[in-house]
Amino acid sequence: MTRIKHLLILCVLSFFVGCASTHKPIVHSVSSALEKPELTTANQLIQADLKQHPGQSGFMLLDTGEKAFTSRMAMTQAAEKTLDVQYYIWNSDITGSLLIEQLIKAAQRGVRVRLLIDDVDSWGRDFGIAKLNAMDNFEVRIFNPFENRSFRVFEFITDMSRLNHRMHNKAFIMDNTFAITGGRNVGDRYFGVSSAINFRDLDILSAGPIVQDISKSFDVFWNSEWAIPISSVSEQQASVQDVQQGVQALQDYIASAEDFPYPIDRSREEIYQRIQSNKDQLIWAEAKILYDNPAKKIDTETGYQGITPYLRELVNEIQTEILIESAYFIPGVRGTDKVLELHNKGIKVRILTNSMISNDVAAAFVFYEKYRQQMLENGAELYEFRPDPNAQKKFWSLLASKSAASLHTKVMVFDRRKTFIGSLNLDPRSIDINTEVGLLIDSTELAEQIIAYMDIGIQASDSYRLEIEKVGSKHAGELVWVSSDNGKEIREYSDPKAGFWRPISAWFISLLPLEEHI
Repeated sequence: MTRIKHLLILCVLSFFVGCASTHKPIVHSVSSALEKPELTTANQLIQADLKQHPGQSGFMLLDTGEKAFTSRMAMTQAAEKTLDVQYYIWNSDITGSLLIEQLIKAAQRGVRVRLLIDDVDSWGRDFGIAKLNAMDNFEVRIFNPFENRSFRVFEFITDMSRLNHRMHNKAFIMDNTFAITGGRNVGDRYFGVSSAINFRDLDILSAGPIVQDISKSFDVFWNSEWAIPISSVSEQQASVQDVQQGVQALQDYIASAEDFPYPIDRSREEIYQRIQSNKDQLIWAEAKILYDNPAKKIDTETGYQGITPYLRELVNEIQTEILIESAYFIPGVRGTDKVLELHNKGIKVRILTNSMISNDVAAAFVFYEKYRQQMLENGAELYEFRPDPNAQKKFWSLLASKSAASLHTKVMVFDRRKTFIGSLNLDPRSIDINTEVGLLIDSTELAEQIIAYMDIGIQASDSYRLEIEKVGSKHAGELVWVSSDNGKEIREYSDPKAGFWRPISAWFISLLPLEEHI
């Protein structure tokens, strides 16, 4: 929903011209990731594995909401020295509250907690965030904050070039030893516990040398001029009493929540047993982190240009196929032409993205829709996620059994060997405006696990397969959506289950010059 609000603002403001940044000079302390992670208990548990796999890192796919949530909880509860946490969205629902409570408990036992969140989701929450920052061992910074905390629209109009630039990164790092990266933000719908709508999403747990690289990317953002201490942003500063009242209110809210489906309270022994069990499931491989710098510009010292140029080079090296799952997919003319080029080389291109009804960002669908028939004509295999997927439900809790569904995954597999998984959507916003992060992992074993996950997503019970109707049919040349219901093939000739208002809103949005902002 936050992205929807952001795009609605863009719809209103798209005809205005932005001015220069009005950032006030802010001085904040510089800090860095834990220097000697090998002294922690968690790191000692994997020392033997690190010696057996020199130069490699270990990976485990977090393909269910329960795995993704309980892994974060276990890491928070097991942390001894540091927790570095970076997110675009952190909701105040039950999952967000449970994880915040564990971060607080970690800080109370002496763990240094650094929390960096984008300002797009902090509206009206400054004082609550300031309470966290007032605690010992707990520091919070806001990425690229609005200066006017009460009336943002006017500031956006006058400073769009700066405020349109957001931090979309997602990282959860414990003791510089284990890290989680991928597509999930923090909130009920990302972990399969919402009764209204849940995302199909994917994370990956990492251990080994790659974690130090993930920590370096965190430090780059944390120490940048874009990361502003909440104490310099919030108009209210928190007293000791405010902190105590805030913690009590948080605990009361958590206590009032009933039937949370995943285990919460575990002993230290149980947590270390879980870490031991998980480490035995790790796939060891060579990997590289790819990330944009905070300003989304070329690094003048190293010449590093961020994620996109590297991925374009990988696409040019494909030999047999590329499999893509991207929640927001807007190929543009360049991407559409690239599909034809790959097809002419005999390379398979398969894409799963959101349908009109499953897409939670109407504008993202609109500017994808204009390219989809050309994509099919150029040889792509194209699938759109259904709002009522059948197989997907096994990845969620029972609370989500009747909820609607939306796709949020961001993953690509190259030639069934190299996998890129992270926060990057294949749309202009991710490519040109927001900062992103992801891992490139060279492992056929991991790739096959991810492909198995991706294959579930394109089943006829979970997605529509798009085709161009053949000559001889009364619908010849038209798009057709092919799916199944109880094993029976269903063919539809307009966007399935779109209803009345979605097509109308899509038409209205298509009139606005927003494609480069989506």
